[in-house]
Amino acid sequence: RAYDFDGPAGFNTNTQTGVTSGEWTAYPNQTLIGQTFSKSLAKQIGLSMGAEGVNTSLQGWYAPVVNLHRSPFNGRNYEMYSEDPVLSGKLGAQTIDGAKANGVYCYLKHFGPTEPGQNSRNQNSWMTEQNLRENYFKAFEIAVKEGGSNAVMSSFSSLGGVWTGANNGIFIDILRNEWGFRGSVLTDWCDGGGNMNCHVGVRGGNDIWLNPNVGNNRSKLSRTDPTEVYCAKQAAKNVIYTVCNTRYYSNHYDHSQDEMVFPIGE
Repeated sequence: RAYDFDGPAGFNTNTQTGVTSGEWTAYPNQTLIGQTFSKSLAKQIGLSMGAEGVNTSLQGWYAPVVNLHRSPFNGRNYEMYSEDPVLSGKLGAQTIDGAKANGVYCYLKHFGPTEPGQNSRNQNSWMTEQNLRENYFKAFEIAVKEGGSNAVMSSFSSLGGVWTGANNGIFIDILRNEWGFRGSVLTDWCDGGGNMNCHVGVRGGNDIWLNPNVGNNRSKLSRTDPTEVYCAKQAAKNVIYTVCNTRYYSNHYDHSQDEMVFPIGE
């Protein structure tokens, strides 16, 4: 069994409890980290988070957030590094690499333009492909290619009228086929309703539903539909890959060049 906890300023117990009684480090918010322009600091935070996770029986972390400060009035700017996609991508990549090096995989989030408001459940973004790639997706691309991201969280929002978690063009064509991403895709918080149902999502490349309403038929795949059975098998493979790839990377990582070493275990 693998346990994942929320962030991004360190593991928090606001939404998930009961796994461990350990005490975790509370880091400054990502905006402050972004102001340092320090890849070294981001790497050390990742290493520390990985060590804390392993030492307190956690395997996954819902972080870092590399969405952009599109407006100073965004409700969740404090969770994001900056308005610059290259800076955000570089810091996110280092954080992910550090956490993986010590045995924790990171759900890079929230994939799909999702900047305005507190949460973007009812947001639908329209933009040119150039804008999408050069701004909103650039940080994610850097984190995948340079940070070795093997887990991603999809967003609440829609892009071009399609929920991002069911957008084949985002998760299959760009993320997997073009950028070479291997691993699992998790939804943001889901109650099984609305447009975040698994029948369209699993076909679009989403592998896990975060806390679905299991009593809602929209959150259950069909055992007799061959397409859904195939997609479920592929999703299971992706999840297993995330766990195994992180363990392999951690076991073979060379810590000799790290500025600080965070002990794991006794």
